[in-house]
Amino acid sequence: MSKVWVLVEGETEQTFVRQVLAPGLSLSGVEVQASRIGTTRGHSGIGTFPRFLGDIRRILEQRDDLYCTTMFDY
Repeated sequence: MSKVWVLVEGETEQTFVRQVLAPGLSLSGVEVQASRIGTTRGHSGIGTFPRFLGDIRRILEQRDDLYCTTMFDY
């Protein structure tokens, strides 16, 4: 089973992934997980690009069948 990790900006995006995307993709054998990316002090947002890139690299190094995407509203 492949896994898609969705990095989201806030609670609304995280809820959308859990309630809409994950159930539909699970029918195709794809596991979906949403994680919020936060700046320091608990604010939403991605912060600096180097920090964001580091988060993505750490996620992708976990498994060979792991994919990563984002859902941000700018």
